[in-house]
Amino acid sequence: MQHYTSRAAALVVLAALACSENPPGTPPDEGAAIVPPSEGAATPPEQLARSLALALGDAAFRAHVKAELDRSPFREHKLPFQRFLAAERGPALAAMARDAQRAIPLEMYLPVSEHRRAWTGGANVLVATA
Repeated sequence: MQHYTSRAAALVVLAALACSENPPGTPPDEGAAIVPPSEGAATPPEQLARSLALALGDAAFRAHVKAELDRSPFREHKLPFQRFLAAERGPALAAMARDAQRAIPLEMYLPVSEHRRAWTGGANVLVATA
């Protein structure tokens, strides 16, 4: 159990896809209408996070993500999510890239430097959005 707890503590947050128009804990406006999404509506970040998590099930893709994060010149080795996906190949990633283009600009990174240094590209990855 201790080993599992240690591994769980070492999980990284790979996709902190920060996107919210309201500060956390802000309730919706009184009387705000609930409108179903239209064809051109923005892709929810949760959907993109799930797609990314599924893609990270592939060891080769994880290794590629790790290499790109390591090469990133940005603070915290962030990757512009949409730009990263646009450069990728394959039908599944192309579909994710199309969905991401309908979202606000997003970043992919490991926000905790200790986690960033410890992650070797293995399957012990947690994908999250905020």
